[in-house]
Amino acid sequence: MWDAMTQDHPGYRARPRRERRLRTRRQRGHGDPSDGRRALIDRTRLVVSRELRGQIVAHARESAPQECCGLLLGDEDVVRRVLRCRNVHPTPETRYVIDQAQVFEAFRQSRDFDRELVAIYHSHPRSPAYPSPTDRAEAQWPDAAYVLVSLRGEPPEMYAYRIGEKGVREIPLVEP
Repeated sequence: MWDAMTQDHPGYRARPRRERRLRTRRQRGHGDPSDGRRALIDRTRLVVSRELRGQIVAHARESAPQECCGLLLGDEDVVRRVLRCRNVHPTPETRYVIDQAQVFEAFRQSRDFDRELVAIYHSHPRSPAYPSPTDRAEAQWPDAAYVLVSLRGEPPEMYAYRIGEKGVREIPLVEP
C-alpha cells in the first residue's frame, strides 16, 4: 500500500506554493463558461442618492483649484459609498491620478472588487463635466462608469459616462 509522503519523510521535497497551486487547477479551454470570467456589467444608469452626490461635490469644492478624485462603491448600478482618494498627479490642477495604495486597500477589503467598483469620479474645477481627451486616453477601468463634476458654474454640474474603445457614452444619474 502506498503512503503519501509527509514533511517528516526523508524523501519529501517541498514544492513551491505556485507549483502546488497550478497542479490542482483544471485546464479549461478558451471561452469555457467556468473559466472565471464574467460578462461586463453594462451599466445603463447610475443610482446615486442626493446625500452621496453632496459628498462628491463637497470633495470637489474642498480640493479646488485642484482636481479631486475617488471611487464610488456599491452593487451593480447602485452607489452605496463614496471613497475619497488622494490625487497624486504632479500637476493636480489639470490632471488626476488616484493613489494606488488607496485603490489597493479598497481592493483588499472588498469581497468582489469588480462588482463593488461602480464608478470612478473626479472633478473639473474650471472646465465642463465631460471627459477630456486625456481622461479618455487614460481611462483604466472599462467595467466602471466615470462620474465628472464641474465647478465652473452654480450649481455644480455632474454627469456619468462610459468610456471605452467605442468612445464616450453618457449614462443617466438617477436618485433612488
